[in-house]
Amino acid sequence: KAAESAKNTHRKRRYIPILAGIFVALFILFLQYNRLIFAPLMAYVSPGNVPASEIEAIDPTVTKVVSSDPKLIIPKLNVNVPVAFGIPLSEVYDAMVDGVAHYRIAGASAFPGEIGNLVISGHSAGDIYSTNQYKYIFSGLERLTTGDLLYVNYEGTRYTYKVTGSKVVEPSNVASLVIDTNKPIITLVTCTPLGTSRYRLLVFGEQISPATETAKESSDADDEPETQNLPSNEPSFFEGIWNWLTGK
Repeated sequence: KAAESAKNTHRKRRYIPILAGIFVALFILFLQYNRLIFAPLMAYVSPGNVPASEIEAIDPTVTKVVSSDPKLIIPKLNVNVPVAFGIPLSEVYDAMVDGVAHYRIAGASAFPGEIGNLVISGHSAGDIYSTNQYKYIFSGLERLTTGDLLYVNYEGTRYTYKVTGSKVVEPSNVASLVIDTNKPIITLVTCTPLGTSRYRLLVFGEQISPATETAKESSDADDEPETQNLPSNEPSFFEGIWNWLTGK
């Protein structure tokens, strides 16, 4: 019996390396692909970490002085997030750690209330272990439809925009932000499909309040559309390793 018991123990031990290998493989797969699981879930679970009762649709016909804190508010998605305005392209990615970012290029450089395209970029996915609390902030953008309202608080004024449509473009299609217009419009930019950075989703809207007759001409930006790709999500596990090895 002792010999048989030792034989069984030896047989079981042979499976330990196999089980350990399976565990390691599953763990690495989780590190790389967990965002594919969690991003679609977070698209419906308050990505801005704000209780739903605190974000309500606002009557666009009512003029109201708001806080000087720059904010983007999307009631349908329960989003109430800080916006970093007027930053250079080189700082856009870092700014998305603290909210969403103003993305300015030549031909698409408007600030709120100015004639032209106001472009705001945010993440739609990140690894579940990432410390960026805004990694899912734009995960629900694909749920926006024509007629939905969103608001931008800027320098004590609330600007109201109505969604007019959306489209998906290649990351290199920065020129898709350059829109010939004679009124204030907005474009929200994020990665799609959820959990990846394969394409970019653009959601368009036009200002309906304050009256656009008072809009100013936008000041131009120095960067040309061809300078870089549209902003992306945080790098995945293997992308992070590759960037570290290559010094990117």
